[in-house]
Amino acid sequence: DSFASTDYVGPDGTANTYFTQPVGLWHLNDTTWASADTSGSGLTTAATGSPALDTTNKKLGAGAVTFSGGNYLTVTDSAALKPSKVSVAAWVRPTSTGAKAIVDKFTSPNGYILGIDASSQAYFTIGNGTSAYTATYTAAALSTNTYYHVVGTFDGSNVKVYVNKVSASATAAVTMAHPASQNAGIGHIGGATVFTGQIDEVSIYDRALTQTEIDALYNNADAGREGAVWDITGLNSLDNKQYIRHKAYFDT
Repeated sequence: DSFASTDYVGPDGTANTYFTQPVGLWHLNDTTWASADTSGSGLTTAATGSPALDTTNKKLGAGAVTFSGGNYLTVTDSAALKPSKVSVAAWVRPTSTGAKAIVDKFTSPNGYILGIDASSQAYFTIGNGTSAYTATYTAAALSTNTYYHVVGTFDGSNVKVYVNKVSASATAAVTMAHPASQNAGIGHIGGATVFTGQIDEVSIYDRALTQTEIDALYNNADAGREGAVWDITGLNSLDNKQYIRHKAYFDT
């Protein structure tokens, strides 16, 4: 389901500023691509080629998307996808070794890309308009036919990449610049190599996720729960005149 900022409100109807939600969220449970983003940002998603819903090799929910080379999802460029800080997260199941784009909004040396390199290692790259900065998870290559949770973050000072909650060494970087007009891609875009395999539960944030939040994304998925994480910093300062309207899901 989708969440808008008005799902977190005070009695006067204004948004609760203690919460920041993902700026892009794709559960990828069906092939209704146009409305695939459920973050509330209203991002437009379209398919190039014929990415297929896979209800067998999924990580969460009703399915995942299988990319077989030459097909991918395009997300129309939006101000929401051009933050000064960023996190990109996805569950991925590569079915071949080598370089692949997971989420790509990069035109060197601008933007950001979460991917897998020629050595099958996860990486996250950001560009600042002059240079590109990459953090690579060198502890292990990603095996085929196995799901991994891959997260890239940039907090304004450091680029990090995580695989299954574990981070690689940070790469120092200063600022991030964005292409004037560049769509984002899930599975491929621009010059990055197309993804082969399954991608599930893609999210983009306009901030750097903390280790605790990355743990929560991983652990929730491991328990079979779809979703994203919301920043509730400052919640302890809410007074009795504020409340949260929320959506809940129950399993029986």
